[in-house]
Amino acid sequence: MKKTILSIAALICTTAAFVQKDTTGLNIPVKDGAVVYERIMDAPGKSKADLYKNAKQWFVDYFKSSKYVIQNEDKEDGKIVGKGILFVAFRGALGSNVIYNDKLSFQVDCKENKYRVRVYEQTLSSPGNELSTTPESLIGKLLEKEKSPFNDKQARRMLESMNATITTTLFAFNKAMVAKSDDLQYRICF
Repeated sequence: MKKTILSIAALICTTAAFVQKDTTGLNIPVKDGAVVYERIMDAPGKSKADLYKNAKQWFVDYFKSSKYVIQNEDKEDGKIVGKGILFVAFRGALGSNVIYNDKLSFQVDCKENKYRVRVYEQTLSSPGNELSTTPESLIGKLLEKEKSPFNDKQARRMLESMNATITTTLFAFNKAMVAKSDDLQYRICF
């Protein structure tokens, strides 16, 4: 009985160590102080080669030119690393919409019947690059640990918009990964 209780306590403590506290209430994944979106997905019946091919095609379709986006690829390891820009609509002063560029790194690791996708190293820039910030700085502003050109409400709205954009992007990526390679011809329009 004592062993069972100790085993359960150890399991709970181990699980708790891997759970990250959402200190902002925005469900933004923070790992070792950095915002990192990471998903490990099962893809039953998909070979490593099919997943790699779908990932590469997704880069071409989503970012319009994989030539400048893909920074490193290794077909044998099933790994693709790229940099891209997503467009984040931010409700600015007086309710005006401002489109910020979210420059980010995107990594895909393919294996038989599964893959991992990571989005990290984000920098948000205003039109004309007049204002630039990171999600980590915006979170720091909300936690009153950093100064920012954004006030609390603006920082929260920017993080919400960025989070929605990344979530939509990951949804499109996951959809492409499980598609039949021959049927993978879609375009995402903003």
